[in-house]
Amino acid sequence: MSSKRRRFAVSQKAAIVLEALLEALKEDKSVAQIAAENSVHLNQIHH
Repeated sequence: MSSKRRRFAVSQKAAIVLEALLEALKEDKSVAQIAAENSVHLNQIHH
């Protein structure tokens, strides 16, 4: 049996994308690292 689909609130999505953008600009973390920390797929942040 598969696990229940995770749903993110709009504010939660925006926070993850904002964090990814800021970290990518500072070049502290890769987008892949940020995706892993937030338990989302890389494409959900990258595209």
